Amino acid sequence: MQSAFVQLVKRVLNAVENYKEKSTDRMVADLFLVVPSPDEYPDYYAMIKKPIAIADMQKKNKMGIYTSYADVIADFKLMLENAATYNKKGSQVVKDAKTLMQNAENLLKKELEGTVWDPATHQPQPTSGVPSPTPSTPATPNSARQSATKKPSPDELRNIIKKLTSYKNREGRSICEIFLTLPSATDYPDYYVEIKRPIAVDMIKKKVSQREYTSMNQFESDFTLMFDNAHQFNEEGSIVYEDATELQAVFMHAIGKGPPPNSKPAPTEGRVPLTEAEHNGETFTIGQCVHVKNYVDPSKPIICQITEVYKKKDGKIYLQGAWYLRPENTVHRSSQKFMEFEVFKTTHMEEYHLTDVQDTCFVLFVKDYVRGRPRNLRPGQSVYVCESRYNEQRENMQKIKQWKDSIKIDLEIYTTPIVPKRVKSLFATDEVTPARRKGSEDVDISDSDTPAAPASGTKRRRSVSPKPPPAGASAKKVAAIPGSAKAHSSSSESFIFLFFS
Repeated sequence: MQSAFVQLVKRVLNAVENYKEKSTDRMVADLFLVVPSPDEYPDYYAMIKKPIAIADMQKKNKMGIYTSYADVIADFKLMLENAATYNKKGSQVVKDAKTLMQNAENLLKKELEGTVWDPATHQPQPTSGVPSPTPSTPATPNSARQSATKKPSPDELRNIIKKLTSYKNREGRSICEIFLTLPSATDYPDYYVEIKRPIAVDMIKKKVSQREYTSMNQFESDFTLMFDNAHQFNEEGSIVYEDATELQAVFMHAIGKGPPPNSKPAPTEGRVPLTEAEHNGETFTIGQCVHVKNYVDPSKPIICQITEVYKKKDGKIYLQGAWYLRPENTVHRSSQKFMEFEVFKTTHMEEYHLTDVQDTCFVLFVKDYVRGRPRNLRPGQSVYVCESRYNEQRENMQKIKQWKDSIKIDLEIYTTPIVPKRVKSLFATDEVTPARRKGSEDVDISDSDTPAAPASGTKRRRSVSPKPPPAGASAKKVAAIPGSAKAHSSSSESFIFLFFS
């Protein structure tokens, strides 16, 4: 029969194991239930000389090794020290370890309140008039430990990753995009100085495919590391920092350890959804690509794909569209070349009046672009080619592996596939001669205001943005900040505007 002291410590350890963060309902102790796998984390054992986890404490308690309150707290302090040694200062893992230690102290104090213990027998000797303590948290089966250590299937892990990669915030932006791959070591050398254990979603997916995760704890640990890295490298309040916080909430909910993230869609009261709308003799439907008036540079209309069409209380029809950017609206190396008529897919969404839509256009994935052209292409109608997506926060380009068409485009296939012409960046030293193509409007790929190119290997971007004024605003209310294209900085602000009356 277990002594009263052993039973008391067991109640405390069970309560600590099942402790949940009030604001998120997250199980705080999940990463501390068992020590890391030596095979998965050999560097941990090179740094940590005395590993310990709650499972070890439970075992020590069952064997009667603990003889005092101080012994138990000493092991919680050791667990905190280990977390602080292996993980970055201020990381969530360290915060959680500190929370668990404080929780254990509070629970033990509550259990021991008013009780005198016989050091020889470990039996309680209640003081006069003071009732024996009651458990602060009833002992429950350790289901949390079982689920955390059970080997998950690759499909289970892939489904969790899919929930993150498909998640969109209130503005309709895919916030996981910046976490898909690691930052460029060339563009962000300071990242690899500060972050000692870089990790991204593509690395986690590779480990899933290779069946390297033997427990959900390991899987969660890698994602926690990714979010901690983002919080460490980026300033609090920045876009990336906030995205990491929101995505972590999505992850915790996906693994069943937190409530749904606060990501309800932006209010749509007063909207009447439509499937299509007519303007200037054309019918616009969801999934089509269109040109929208560009009040900053009318010669280069905004290219976007319609994601919503709706009527508001004012009786006017609006649409929401996802941007495609031209090369000159991106940050890139001055020596870089692009396909003629190339654009880049983004997750940036904007709302427009239907009256701001000029006409329809086509954006073809590169594999289709080289094979043919839309069968219903009108004379003068624009056709663009897309091979990559552009990350506005990280300011880089990434090849699209799988293209998803919102609407089926029937192609008239060429006899022989074409090889797209490559043109220089507008920021290159030599000017680019305007080009024409058959079956399309003229697209001027030169720029009379093109600044002198910077030194080879640096990046440049235009200060002129394709963004129009807000829906309903007058065109004279907005102007791009004057000046030539400026050198690349680490700022995540890709588009800058100056509003004046």
